[in-house]
Amino acid sequence: MATDPLKVKCITCMFYDARPVNQIPGSSDTRGLCRRYAPMVYTGSTTRNPGFLWPSVKETDSCGEWELRPPEGAVPVRPVQVAPQERIAKRP
Repeated sequence: MATDPLKVKCITCMFYDARPVNQIPGSSDTRGLCRRYAPMVYTGSTTRNPGFLWPSVKETDSCGEWELRPPEGAVPVRPVQVAPQERIAKRP
């Protein structure tokens, strides 16, 4: 089944967290967090303490990691990957 390229945007992605972040005053862009991967470590220019953050993205952005957000209230089901037999450690 082909996906409509106009719908492959962060706003429809299961990894998009729509909490408003880094809104630019006067801008109509709505931003949220991409939670596809673990947060990144950063060191601020004004502090010596490292922090963690997820990338801030516009709801109209898109990438190659997009997955359709399940309907509201649905429990997402992700396929389980099984290691090939040759990668499983053999015990004596």
